[in-house]
Amino acid sequence: MERDIRALCRERPEALGLAVIVANTRGPLRGQEVLKNVVIDQTNMKRAFERLRFAVLCATNIGKDAMMALFRIVPTFSEYPPSYRRIAVVFAGHGVEGALCAHDGTVPIDEIFDRFQPGNCHPSIGGIPKLFFIDSCRGKQKMEPVVVERGATAVPSKVVSPRGNILVAYSTLEGYKAHEAEEGGIWATELSKQLLHDKSLPDIIVSVNQTLMVKFQNSALSLYLQQPECNLTINECINLLKESREECPSLGEASSNYGTSSLAQKLIPQLATSRPSRYEAGNHDNGQHDSFNVDGTEYYQQLLHTYVREGMIQNYKEHQEKLPFGDKILYRTRIEGTLGEDV
Repeated sequence: MERDIRALCRERPEALGLAVIVANTRGPLRGQEVLKNVVIDQTNMKRAFERLRFAVLCATNIGKDAMMALFRIVPTFSEYPPSYRRIAVVFAGHGVEGALCAHDGTVPIDEIFDRFQPGNCHPSIGGIPKLFFIDSCRGKQKMEPVVVERGATAVPSKVVSPRGNILVAYSTLEGYKAHEAEEGGIWATELSKQLLHDKSLPDIIVSVNQTLMVKFQNSALSLYLQQPECNLTINECINLLKESREECPSLGEASSNYGTSSLAQKLIPQLATSRPSRYEAGNHDNGQHDSFNVDGTEYYQQLLHTYVREGMIQNYKEHQEKLPFGDKILYRTRIEGTLGEDV
């Protein structure tokens, strides 16, 4: 798992930060339904964060021990490139009061948050914001709508607090259920769209709430009423879209540490294709398996296209070796006609 994060940082030294997206379709309790559509949520959130220039690590149907290991390694990892100034964690799956679910048990949510507190993180990321987006039930109660009549009112060295600088956005209130539709979780689907808006992150979260409340005015949709909640102690303004468009000031240092060419620094992949890591394993038939995916394939494909266009044959030879074997053969066949037999 740590090696996956290290490989991801080497492939994406220019990234704005790391986003870890966990989707668990099954819970540990008898009678809990299989949430097949949380994988759609994972795909939507992955696409959104990649467009926001995050390096993305996806984990699907991992057990409680793997979840605890993941949430231990991410905050204590010591080799994040200098450009990484945000850490985001997304969870979609079953939940109970005070805990997130795996197929073989639960993970206390407060314990996860505690590991990401500034005093418990590696110093290189201790002072940066940690962003949590959690789409899961937080209890068994079903929220009933109330009709209100019109007119009613309703990272350089710095001093930081040992606790705080964390944003936690939940899809529902504590004690209540969260709902999903065919296209994925009701809240996560809307959030993945609005993360790409040019607004501050707190404003986006409020805008998601507003959009959902408008939808819940439909009597059919009011059956799926849920009230999202956000708790934050972040100490800086966060506009992810605006940040994703900025040139990273530490890119030169990142390239010297991670061996990325100056041309690669100028290329920001908007949509990357995942490739399986060595952690992909298990029984895919019953949904109970552990898998981790690291993005990067399309990143190198973009590099190769640029090298072809600019006639940089030697750069092409070096970077095409980093593609997965099947993609390497396919890609070589596709552009051999452009470069000739020398490639």
